[in-house]
Amino acid sequence: MWECPACQTENPIEAPACRVCGTPFARLLEEERRGPALEPGRAVSRSLLFPGLGHAAAGRGAEGLARAVVFGYTLAIVVTVLVMGSGEGFGPFLPLVLISAAAGIALYALSAVDAGRLARGEQQVLSSRALLYGAVGLMLVTIVILVIVGTRVGGRT
Repeated sequence: MWECPACQTENPIEAPACRVCGTPFARLLEEERRGPALEPGRAVSRSLLFPGLGHAAAGRGAEGLARAVVFGYTLAIVVTVLVMGSGEGFGPFLPLVLISAAAGIALYALSAVDAGRLARGEQQVLSSRALLYGAVGLMLVTIVILVIVGTRVGGRT
């Protein structure tokens, strides 16, 4: 058996690539690439400016971009609902605001923690896989809530 360096899935030794994410077996033999040396405090402070900036500064640009996009998505949902319901409350969008705000706050905090851990060479708390699944789950919840609200509003007119 060999463990995939990207997603930590165990694969049979004869498998040429990971059965889950497709990472080639040959990647196990590559030398570990070093990102730019960055003090953990600087990585954390950059991540506190906007989630993902600390990761980008630590040499993980794609992961930083992913964190920034997911955080931006949660922020956009909350701001949009706030603007739509200005003065009238959240109405049927309250669950969406609460879920998006909670996800955004969690991602904000975990990205700062993970940027520091990454700069120290430690394993992150929120893996790329967990970020992906969380983002997809958040999008599905958003769609379900919008469909429910849309059918309720559409049924009244």
